[in-house]
Amino acid sequence: MSEHAADHAARPDATIVRDSPARPATRPTTLTALQQSPGSGYSRDYLRESVLAWARSKWPELFAGRDAGEAGFEGRGESSRVQVAHGRRGSSWWFRGVRPDLTGSRLWETRILFVGEEERDLLLVGTGYFGDADARVLVAQPAFVCPLVEHLPFDDGGYPVCTTPRHVLDDAALANFRDHLLSPRRTLPVLALGAHPTSSESRDRDEARLPDARSLARRLCGLAHVVSLGPLVLGRLERWLGSELALQAGEARLFLPGLEESPGPRRHPRFSRSRAAATAAATGDVGAAAQAATYDWSVAPSRRLDFDALWASVAGAASAGARR
Repeated sequence: MSEHAADHAARPDATIVRDSPARPATRPTTLTALQQSPGSGYSRDYLRESVLAWARSKWPELFAGRDAGEAGFEGRGESSRVQVAHGRRGSSWWFRGVRPDLTGSRLWETRILFVGEEERDLLLVGTGYFGDADARVLVAQPAFVCPLVEHLPFDDGGYPVCTTPRHVLDDAALANFRDHLLSPRRTLPVLALGAHPTSSESRDRDEARLPDARSLARRLCGLAHVVSLGPLVLGRLERWLGSELALQAGEARLFLPGLEESPGPRRHPRFSRSRAAATAAATGDVGAAAQAATYDWSVAPSRRLDFDALWASVAGAASAGARR
């Protein structure tokens, strides 16, 4: 996940604090890990209040008339629960919320963790559910994530994390894009979209359409860098990467971290209209297929293990301290 997370991880046999041993395992849906750039001028209070404002809108009955800043805050409802705590000397802060969906067939869990030093926080946000796994699941990040990314300078190996797509239209921008793809410090995927030479409004509806870069950048903020490649640079990109890693107009490719060390095309999947038909509910929606693949990458086993170990070391220690 990051070197910073590894520094704070618990021993390998650590486990997450659970409500009871009988509770089913949570099915993870998204996992966001972002490092705040130094010298931003924003304190952890801003992060915490942003999260709590969102939480109060989701669990109003559990926060009513209470101060969530109190030590070991906890609220319980019939099927809902919220917990808020902080580590010693302000080294960490965490939130956990559980609530049922509209059908009552699933319980959704959100875990949020800040760890590190002031103005250099590592922000982690994990979502998942337990319950009915057969019905279709609509996945989305918590609504506070994008506003935080918009207002705070989060950094991914020297490259800013944004809620808007980058547009690569000329050789200078392509050279910067190449450096970004090959950077060994990059920890987030790059979702590259091949642009058409004409606007979507002027194309026939049966043609392959470019996914909406701006919409994808919002849906995947904090999970991936979204880049729109102009038609003039697509050919240059193919000459540089080779045909196996290239993409055409109307297609998308998810370049995972570590491209230089592991350049195999299967590791960096391409999404065309025909391939998307097999992966996005047979709709041929390239954007939906790429979005689903990004969510799947975010909850890969290695990332979940890092998050769970870090959560156990922080939340478990806070829970133990509260019981003393």
